[in-house]
Amino acid sequence: MARDRSTWTPDGYFELPPVEDVDQEAPGEVRAQLGRGGMGLVERVYDQPLERLLARKSILPELAATPAALARFEREARVTAALQHPGIVPVHEIGHLPDGRPYFTMREVQGRTLSAVIADVRVPLRRRVAAFLTACRAVAYAHDHGVVHRDLKPDNIIVGRYGEVVVVDWGLARRSGEAKPESTGATPKDPRLTRDGAIAGTPAYMAPEQAVGDWDAIGPRSDVYALGTILAELDDGLADASDPELGAIARRAQQPRLQDRYADAGAVAQAVQDWLDGAQRREEALALVERAVEHRDCAAQLASEARELRRRARSLLETIPHTAPVGDKREAWALEDRATDIEAEVGLQEVEATQLLRSALIRAPGLRQARKVLAEHYRQHHEASVAAHQDGEALRYEALLRAYDDGLHGAWLEGVGELALHVECPATARIAPERLVDRRLQPGEWQELGQTPVQVTLEAGSYRVEFSAPGRPTVTYPVVVPRGGRYDAVPPGEESAPAVRMPRSLGEGEVFVPAGWTRLGGDTEAIGAVSARRVWVDDFVIQRVQVSREAFAAFLARLPAEQIRGRLSEQWRCEGGAWTHPVEVATGMTWALAHRYAQWHAEETGLPWRLPSDAEWEKAARGVDGRTHPWGDFIDPTFCCYQSSHLGAPFPPSPGAFSADVSPYGVRGLGGSFRDWCQCPHERYGQPIVGGRMPAVIDEDPSAMRIQRGGAWNRDARLSRAATRWWQEPEVAEDHVGFRLARPVDPVGHGDGSA
Repeated sequence: MARDRSTWTPDGYFELPPVEDVDQEAPGEVRAQLGRGGMGLVERVYDQPLERLLARKSILPELAATPAALARFEREARVTAALQHPGIVPVHEIGHLPDGRPYFTMREVQGRTLSAVIADVRVPLRRRVAAFLTACRAVAYAHDHGVVHRDLKPDNIIVGRYGEVVVVDWGLARRSGEAKPESTGATPKDPRLTRDGAIAGTPAYMAPEQAVGDWDAIGPRSDVYALGTILAELDDGLADASDPELGAIARRAQQPRLQDRYADAGAVAQAVQDWLDGAQRREEALALVERAVEHRDCAAQLASEARELRRRARSLLETIPHTAPVGDKREAWALEDRATDIEAEVGLQEVEATQLLRSALIRAPGLRQARKVLAEHYRQHHEASVAAHQDGEALRYEALLRAYDDGLHGAWLEGVGELALHVECPATARIAPERLVDRRLQPGEWQELGQTPVQVTLEAGSYRVEFSAPGRPTVTYPVVVPRGGRYDAVPPGEESAPAVRMPRSLGEGEVFVPAGWTRLGGDTEAIGAVSARRVWVDDFVIQRVQVSREAFAAFLARLPAEQIRGRLSEQWRCEGGAWTHPVEVATGMTWALAHRYAQWHAEETGLPWRLPSDAEWEKAARGVDGRTHPWGDFIDPTFCCYQSSHLGAPFPPSPGAFSADVSPYGVRGLGGSFRDWCQCPHERYGQPIVGGRMPAVIDEDPSAMRIQRGGAWNRDARLSRAATRWWQEPEVAEDHVGFRLARPVDPVGHGDGSA
């Protein structure tokens, strides 16, 4: 026998050892032993007349005198010869060896057994199944011709080097109506080898009826059972790629009751073919998903690049005066234009990714990978829509997310979250959801939460919490309960949430705004609004209404005339040392004079009063949920005083005339009536964020442009949007601009309004 030099090819097929010069072979001389079974010996022989190599099977010498074995051997030859199918090895001749033993010759299949294929983890599942399907079709052909194999197993299925698959060893085959053959007495101990006794076949692959020797029950469904066992073994051969649909086919084929199995091998073949068709579509769909992910990742990278370009543009523009010539701004504008182009490309990449994913689902409905990526896409857009208060878009994206989510976003879609708060002193708490009533957000039904701390699961959304403690003012604490998450009141750079502070007392007309995260900017309809940002703003106290005419007049009476001259509007009059103004609210002063009043009031009260910072004013107006106006996202001429609130010529309102113009904390007049001067100098892109915080800016530069916030009785609705940021020279006095004061909460505590 030639030395074995067999190897495995890259595609997983068997590479035969080289064949010696066949001209030197004697006619009919044995070339090599190919295999040995329970009854027969298979050898490679040389057919001299036709100059070819054949496989010759002969009965084992020890069984040559056994009539039952001889009968079975002859039956195998005749049955195999009668089955003319590409998946069954053709028989060329039958005869006797010189020692009298019968033999038959057949085409030699150059390849390896299906057992070897299963053992080779390099062979992908789909190719394993394709080979199995070809074997099923060969067995189906036999079933259609009244033949049952009775000994189907991976060792009896040969996978050829060129893709051919043949079913061999038909020694136990039964023809329809054939009487039960006598036993040959071949009973090997290995359950994977063929047994030929009262119970014939290979135990590991026997159907129940075959295992008990019920001859009358053995038929095509018995082969179906064996095929199911082979399929299960084939699928389990790749543990990380086990397919549930193939498993279902195998389980049905292996049902104990005959009537519960597939009718024959043809039915098994059809089920496997359907799986293969689906597998091909899945492979095509997975390729589309891979392309879609590439587009999605590209979109994310481009979006990041666009943000960086806009950041660089803002940095440049911040160093350039507004009135600078075009040439000075050209570089920054080019960066912005490039960012705009890239953002358009981001949209195209996202559209392409979505289309590819939908195409993948057309090819393979229910494909988990495609559904997962689409669900992530719609989750991102749903979050953005919720944050932007785009209710219609949010509903649409939530519906799409529900359609494609396979459970990964269940917590988000459940729409609930946790709220956990503790207070610096013993207190009781109650909570109410923000409900839309007459197009304004108002507290719904209050629910008592009992003693603090608060630990509760709620439907996601905006809420108003109130803390009450003996001898202390009630604290209003707006929160946004996140979907599938926990309200985060942990400051930047810290590991735990601080206790909610409760001031020991507040002066008349003072409002406490607790520390916490808030959403600023992000309103594309608001004039001068900054981009959306989530920042931590420390707690502070702010006046509920603007400084009154009387309080400001008392201040003016104490100032030398030279400090007032040119800093008031013409509506202010001084008669006999007393200052008068036609409007009850103090308006018509420069920023410098409002700032000077804050200093004077701080000296009078001993508290650090000042004008509110840009961020403090916006938080006092919007709360923490990023609403468009202090009362919600809808504006009406009856909600606050602006240009459209008058039937005729606009005129200043009296205090309290617009009761709806109130913020979640109870601050009034932040949507209309009169604008407020703020402490901060104007910065085109907003106050700088330092470590996640937006601190109050103390800047006394008399020449710096100053921020004005809020709407006004003689201005249009856009100025009433809480994110609008107006700016003005500090020495300009306008009759629609007033101010209110703010101060930090003094941690030392004086018993006079501080904590």
